[in-house]
Amino acid sequence: AEPLDAEGHDVAGIMGLEWFVRMPVKVDYARSRLTLYDPAQFKYDGKGTRVPVAARGRLPKVQGSIDGIDGVFEIDTGSRASLTLAPAFAAKNDVEKRLAAKNEAITGAGIAGPVRASLARGKLLKLGAVEVASPVIAIPRGATVAQDRTDVAGNVGYGVLRQFAITYDLPNDALYFDRYLNFGTPDIADRGGVWLERKGGGFEVVHVVAGGPAETAGRKVGDIVVEVNGAGPAQVSLPAVRDALRGPVGSRVRFKTSSGVEATVVLRDLV
Repeated sequence: AEPLDAEGHDVAGIMGLEWFVRMPVKVDYARSRLTLYDPAQFKYDGKGTRVPVAARGRLPKVQGSIDGIDGVFEIDTGSRASLTLAPAFAAKNDVEKRLAAKNEAITGAGIAGPVRASLARGKLLKLGAVEVASPVIAIPRGATVAQDRTDVAGNVGYGVLRQFAITYDLPNDALYFDRYLNFGTPDIADRGGVWLERKGGGFEVVHVVAGGPAETAGRKVGDIVVEVNGAGPAQVSLPAVRDALRGPVGSRVRFKTSSGVEATVVLRDLV
């Protein structure tokens, strides 16, 4: 079998920060294209907004704010989420109450296992002079979260970054955000209220959002889904199933379990 990353994609390997610090790199999300530049000849000549890199460590960090609350935000090409707040930052600024966070869900997975978080929707995320309206916000909780981290306000991932073509000029401590084909498209969270992982000959239900569409359809933790919209795991990948669960409101996703039970999940917004 091909090696899998934490999100269930078939991958041959992972490009790390070492590439980005050695040379400028452009990530074109809309066209699924990665461009590496010769640092000796590179000079940015696009129309994007320059955002200074405030610090570099495991990830580049920039100054920004969420709904007027200032902080330092990591830019994370490896995150599937939009904006994941550091628990210490969220607690200090009473973000859960301020944004009426709700619907605890699994929002991603890593080496430590699934990340459980409550969901909210912000009004405005700023990264330097770049503005992104109505981001989905995840506030992690549980034993897998580093509760005492205070150096960052949050982590910005694919849900926000996909709206741009981003040039990482880390040798010169700058990022360039080009508004692109996806800019302004709604930021959405999972609309099925269920988290699946590969297991054996199907997809295991690891978590079900209380009162969400999957629970309404009778799905329970421990179910093994062997068909999604009539296709088995040999025909449909886990990322494709997750994409289906982020489809338009009112869309129907049909599940069949290993016990032969069939159910239809009707998608709706959870945040």
